[in-house]
Amino acid sequence: MPRSKFTAFVLAVLLLLAGIGWAAPDHQQQVDNLTGFATDIRADLERAAIEVFPDGLPDEWTGNIDNTSPTYIPDLWFDKELLANGVFGGDRRPPNWISVTVDVADILARNVRHDLEEVADVLFGGFGERPIGWNGAAGIYRCDRAVMNIYFLAVAEFSFVENAQQDEFGFCAEVEAELNFFLLEQQQLDLSGAELDAAILSTRGDIERLADEVFGVNDRPIGWSGNRDENSPLLLADNRADVDLLADETLGVNRRPEGWASLFLDDSQVLSWRNVRHDLELLTEELVPQFPSIEGDRPRGWENEDPMRICSLRLQTLVVLLEAVYNEEGAIFSRFDVPATDNYCTRLFTEANNFAEDPPLSEIDALLAGGPVLFESDFAFAYLDVSALEYMGIMPGGTQFRAWYRNFNDSTMMFVSGENFAVYIDQRFTTMPVDIFDRLPTLEGVQPLTFCDASWCNGPGPTPTPTGGAIESLLAFETPVIQPTVDTSEQLPEEQKTQVNFENIRVNYLLDDEQARTAEVILEICPDPSLVAVPGEPCEPVLSVVDGATAEPFPVIRQQDGQNVYSLPYGYSQNVIISSATLVSNDVFLSPPELPRN
Repeated sequence: MPRSKFTAFVLAVLLLLAGIGWAAPDHQQQVDNLTGFATDIRADLERAAIEVFPDGLPDEWTGNIDNTSPTYIPDLWFDKELLANGVFGGDRRPPNWISVTVDVADILARNVRHDLEEVADVLFGGFGERPIGWNGAAGIYRCDRAVMNIYFLAVAEFSFVENAQQDEFGFCAEVEAELNFFLLEQQQLDLSGAELDAAILSTRGDIERLADEVFGVNDRPIGWSGNRDENSPLLLADNRADVDLLADETLGVNRRPEGWASLFLDDSQVLSWRNVRHDLELLTEELVPQFPSIEGDRPRGWENEDPMRICSLRLQTLVVLLEAVYNEEGAIFSRFDVPATDNYCTRLFTEANNFAEDPPLSEIDALLAGGPVLFESDFAFAYLDVSALEYMGIMPGGTQFRAWYRNFNDSTMMFVSGENFAVYIDQRFTTMPVDIFDRLPTLEGVQPLTFCDASWCNGPGPTPTPTGGAIESLLAFETPVIQPTVDTSEQLPEEQKTQVNFENIRVNYLLDDEQARTAEVILEICPDPSLVAVPGEPCEPVLSVVDGATAEPFPVIRQQDGQNVYSLPYGYSQNVIISSATLVSNDVFLSPPELPRN
């Protein structure tokens, strides 16, 4: 490529990369230690440049070694292209060359590493042949662009781990085979069940249609199976054999179109079917021009309507994976959105890989892109710390908040803020959907300032739902002993009892029914909330629990150690009358087992 033409192209690319982002898309595993990864690329670039430009580097060579520079990774790409000009010529590149694709730093860096290894293959030799001091990278960065995207999606979405040996020549082929079988196990690869059975039978129909055109109706070569029995266990194998026989008879023995798959796998029907269908489409594409009786590009009645089936098998894997991973989230990718033109597979390859490396925002991501969104509390417990130790009270139902961060791993705690509060609450007791919660940034490296000055804030203190001693004693194979501390025979009339609230109620959990979302409990009312978390302190046993709306009492299901046992629902219950000898409360909170009970 002439220097002026190359310079104009580079300027256009650098404008694209000017706003490069430093984080990989949600579904792409980010490069571990991007700075170190990119620094190794710079060192290898300079090492290769010594070989290619022994008389001095090109004037345009950036040589940028400042890894804090905003153009550090774009400059790697720029110098890599200058290096390629010196090795291949200005307008020539190897078939698997990636060049620039997206303005995402992680993806651009890994693609630069891939192309640099293509250059090194020419300079130093093939796989494993590198000079002393060459940094290199993991074997996956040498593989085809589609294989890399399949790999990183499988790692990010399904925790795939390859077993292929990094230093083997056939690493990429081995890891691709591992990916195929892994994705089959994850049920993320193509058809199954009745759909696969129908596809195998449909393929047999198209084999016979092509054979009718080639040999004539009811005229078949020796060895032709003609198996059309949908219940035959040999149908798929016979499809494979007859497609190969068709190719032998028309193209010559062992002569096949470029890209022929050929494989038949006894342990995978779906992979074997894909190979047969792919090869049948390739063969048909080559034979159709030789038969004027065929109108269009396929014989009459052809059943396959999926243009992708003629494309490479790894591209098919990538497309099916993209459709499975993204389409439930609103960021739709569909093979049928690509026009089925003569260069369909090339266009599909470009669009599928571009989508994998920089997918459009899903509806959820687009919602969050404008900043934190308002959601509402469903009587969530509020805390000043993510460990739920400094309880501040219950955030009333309908209280609006904005969520900023989520906790790590499987925790459902998140940091939120609203009018006069910035606290931690549990996502399950809010209107926030799980898929939006999962998009929140984590608390890694962040320590938000918390406070609680709203009218419902009354802490800090312990969570007011202790287990008491009953369930803990049962687990320790002990018989719980609960001693009433007041004389219940001298019960005051309801109107003379002291009014308290749920924070004064000690809940002793005996048995959970998670399906019904209820628990069998013994209740005590303490004259002071501070006594709730101190077993043995004088609190009054509950004598009755009445539904305030219907005036119907909750039944006493049994007695244990002289106290009533009730079955009550999880969560915050209002409009109830919970009475002891001298105290009464109109609300109670039962903690579900997934929340702390201490």
